[in-house]
Amino acid sequence: MGFGVGMSIYHVSYDGNMWVEVETPSVLETERMSEALMSPENKDIRFFRKKVLEWFSENERNFPWRETDEPFHVLIAEIMLQQTFADKVVPVYEEFIGRYPNPEKAARGNLKKMEDIIFPLGLIYRARVLRVISGKLVRDFNGEVPMEEAELLSLPGVGQYIASAVRSIAFDKWAPVVDANVARIVTRLFSKRGSSAGGEVRKKEIWALVERLAPSGSTRAYNLGLLDFGALVCRHYNPACNGCVLDKVCRYVAVTGS
Repeated sequence: MGFGVGMSIYHVSYDGNMWVEVETPSVLETERMSEALMSPENKDIRFFRKKVLEWFSENERNFPWRETDEPFHVLIAEIMLQQTFADKVVPVYEEFIGRYPNPEKAARGNLKKMEDIIFPLGLIYRARVLRVISGKLVRDFNGEVPMEEAELLSLPGVGQYIASAVRSIAFDKWAPVVDANVARIVTRLFSKRGSSAGGEVRKKEIWALVERLAPSGSTRAYNLGLLDFGALVCRHYNPACNGCVLDKVCRYVAVTGS
């Protein structure tokens, strides 16, 4: 069984004791990212941050998991959102949280009922993952979602992207996130070729640039802004380059003339 976490695909398997995730080649390899990234100047970084936050303040997408700071609810949403359109997740998330609002109830939940709830999303193995995660939260963390990255990464099915998303969104911590949307934005803006096509960029290079671009302190609004901007403007197909607020620093626009 496999699911996307951040830029990578993780396959989940049961080893007899717990669910474990095994990373397979990055989604960036299939995206064929450009060969090298530029190092943006500080003024361009400030411009980038400012424009992302301004755009987000006027264009934020509304989802129920963004209206709560309950870490368990945010974690449930992030698991459900893997390889799944957000609009499709909304009714499933609301039904699941309505029935299992905390780790204790989810850990005791009937697996078949959980699978029935998850079924509209496909990848119903996520029901088992959610149940196992809930059990570990009850056993090892007193029924609470941990705040620290290492502890979040110890949860079955949680990789770097989900850990960072939970820390940023639920706990308002400095935690840059990288998924395919974010990777596409930074490579289009700051790659030498100005495109997300024509080669590969190693994951650590993407993370290093994203960390440099992120503002200090809270990254919640900034991260959500990047995710929404990638979904609505800097799309994989047919990006909305005309009138884009980031065109001033975008190599993709400069190279393609979009």
